[in-house]
Amino acid sequence: MPASKKPDNAPPPPAETAPQDKQYTAIVYFHGMGAQRRYEEISRLVDALDRLSYVKRDTPLDGIPVAKLSGIEARLEPSRVTPDERLSYIRAYYDRGAAQPEGFTTAYRFYEAYWAPLAAGKSSARSVVKWLLVQFKTPAQTIRSPWRDRARLRRAALYAMWQADRGASTPAYSDSEYQYILNRYDAFEEPDKRRAFEKGSFRAFLKWLTEANPKDDDQRRIQLAKKWRRAYVLSEIYNMMVLLTILLAITILGIAAIGSLLRTIAMLTEGMSYLQIELLQPYLSVSPLQYIIELVPYAPHPFVAFGLLLISAIAMRRFLRDYVGDVQLWTTYQETDDKHKTRTEILERGTVLMRHVLSDPACGRVIVVGHSLGSAIAYDCLLELGRINRAENAENPFKASLRLDVIDHFITLASPIDKIHYFFESHTGKYHRYNRVVDDIRGDIGTVPFAKNRKATIHWVNFWDRADIISGAIDSASSRSAPLLMVDNVQVSNYLLGLPGPSHSGYFQHERVMSDIFSMIFHGAHSFKNPPRNEKGWPDLDQVMLGPGNRSSFFDIAGIGLALVPWLILFASLLVAFTPIAASITLNAALALVAAGALLALGSALRGHVRSID
Repeated sequence: MPASKKPDNAPPPPAETAPQDKQYTAIVYFHGMGAQRRYEEISRLVDALDRLSYVKRDTPLDGIPVAKLSGIEARLEPSRVTPDERLSYIRAYYDRGAAQPEGFTTAYRFYEAYWAPLAAGKSSARSVVKWLLVQFKTPAQTIRSPWRDRARLRRAALYAMWQADRGASTPAYSDSEYQYILNRYDAFEEPDKRRAFEKGSFRAFLKWLTEANPKDDDQRRIQLAKKWRRAYVLSEIYNMMVLLTILLAITILGIAAIGSLLRTIAMLTEGMSYLQIELLQPYLSVSPLQYIIELVPYAPHPFVAFGLLLISAIAMRRFLRDYVGDVQLWTTYQETDDKHKTRTEILERGTVLMRHVLSDPACGRVIVVGHSLGSAIAYDCLLELGRINRAENAENPFKASLRLDVIDHFITLASPIDKIHYFFESHTGKYHRYNRVVDDIRGDIGTVPFAKNRKATIHWVNFWDRADIISGAIDSASSRSAPLLMVDNVQVSNYLLGLPGPSHSGYFQHERVMSDIFSMIFHGAHSFKNPPRNEKGWPDLDQVMLGPGNRSSFFDIAGIGLALVPWLILFASLLVAFTPIAASITLNAALALVAAGALLALGSALRGHVRSID
């Protein structure tokens, strides 16, 4: 019989089951929040790396010639953890020919930890709003709490100081002085110290520092402790002002919307004096509502206003439900809450994928990449893998079933890990043992798989942009037992002016970011496995570090200017009843700042990415 003709609209054949590569490097990617499509985010990473290989083919990275990626295609393989399940990945080859180091893999597999369906439809906009409003009290709670409480949060402030000091040309304090303060703070939590210094205040901590070793050079250490507390208090005041500014801006926008609506009604009912006088006038005469209404001399047509309000409401509802709702799910640590079940399922999905990759003897090296909320999920998955091995072999977790020693790099982009810890993880119980148990069971980068015998095994590189409000430097993950094991924070600027949305995804276009990721994946650069040696023959990890990156002072100036706008409007509304001229000047200053910000934002958008791959 003749073969039947294949119809033109027939679907493409499924990807073939993958052949067994002798050895390969696995890249496991955790996507960020929102209604992400399967394969879309991992494809973005592969496309960026592929594009970079073409752009950089004539420019060596880390002194190594750049080759092109080849053989990029989708593949399937059976799960080594879950029976009857198939897993997909994108395979690529990177062969430098004669320049290829002996024993260095040429095959690469890109896996995606796809968790979006698990979070879909689990949060409502209303529940998210209620949940967000509760978080605004966090700065007041933390700044009033005893110095002994929220220990990881306090230590994070000291780690930030320490990291900045180490990057300075002339450090103000030595590593040993920082470590001494951390050791004393850790001892301050012990039962006998809790009994001796019951309140746990900072003054009690200073007294404990003096009593601990009175023969030492106390003054410098006391000064360092005071500097630590000042930095912490200032950071809390900054957090408080940021949250108050956001609340004030939302309030002003709400009042302006009401004013615009009333103005529209007043215009439409201009000939109906009884409605205007009896119904509207009491509202129109209220200050500062009257003043804000006057800011909208020409209200839009009712249908236009209704359309804009409807579109804004739908967009905001979707953003709260699909994006912020994912954060709400992931940060539900209360095990009696239904949302915690979803968090557990997401963690299990990522852990199963990691176990699948690690159980293949042909996988010689693993790089974990996380974007946005995916970085927090990836971090918890790595800690969970460590707990699995710790439970199997407490004495030597690296000798347990999971080959955690093959994990080489952990790369995070736009990570909210410190913000998550600040708002949702810094709860402190009233029992000393509870605080210790939570910290010890959870782990940090001083525990497996990040470190072995207080020596770093995974290089954690965190790229962040100050304009990206989701991202930030990561200090809360630093180790209590091995303080020098810190996250390698690399600050970048994606756009000239802070454009929060584009900046959040701009890392995949950033030439510096993608070049560093390319070097880590394909050249094995910046690895703690085989670091350069100093003159004494000891590993010199400082030469491997990529941070602190470059800070954009222009964005700081622009950000301060825009942050002043709601406060200037509030000040103008208070002045209007007393000195209308001063109120008008203040308001005009606010409007000028808004106009300048809009022009700068437009110019930044037209200019595009400040350091694009292309």
